[in-house]
Amino acid sequence: MLLRPNQRLKLDDTDDKLFYDYPRFVTHIDERVNQKLTDLYCQRFKPNTRIFDMIQ
Repeated sequence: MLLRPNQRLKLDDTDDKLFYDYPRFVTHIDERVNQKLTDLYCQRFKPNTRIFDMIQ
């Protein structure tokens, strides 16, 4: 089902560029899973390894 034009209106009419002016770091997993992932990374990666984690 497609959205009608009135359903596609932005709730915030400020310029989108303002939203991206600074990084937003968010966690999309709970603390327990985050800790398990951190532990796994510590086991598998050498110190100072850089990780680019981009999950959609």
